[in-house]
Amino acid sequence: MAVTPIITSLLDTDLYKITMQAAIHKHYPKVPCEFLLTNRTPNKKLNRKAYDWLCQQIKSLESLRFTNEEIAYLKTKIGYLGDDHFEWLRTVSLNPDKEIKIVPEISGDEYNLTITACGDWEVVTLYEIPILSLLSEW
Repeated sequence: MAVTPIITSLLDTDLYKITMQAAIHKHYPKVPCEFLLTNRTPNKKLNRKAYDWLCQQIKSLESLRFTNEEIAYLKTKIGYLGDDHFEWLRTVSLNPDKEIKIVPEISGDEYNLTITACGDWEVVTLYEIPILSLLSEW
């Protein structure tokens, strides 16, 4: 069963993430990285329905690209990042099938998750805010 995506734009993030991504891209392009999102609130776990929903939501991130309108908007707000950066942003895409690994620890009806993002740092850094938002959405 398909779900309606909650995250519909790569701009559904914060200014810090966008500016840090620009710094990463400028100084550490194509550097592989891996980061973990772990549940630090032991009493907050997902059930099977929530787990399935989260997996589908993360999968839906693969369709997102910075649109021409979004790039134009960013240029008016943070133009100091430079035209080269904005041209590169046009090429950015997420590939959750390859870049995201979700390992559930199942206890009865409860799922405690470890989520790993792995790939080029300048790209996979974009997963942090959407995944945290999705986890808090449920």
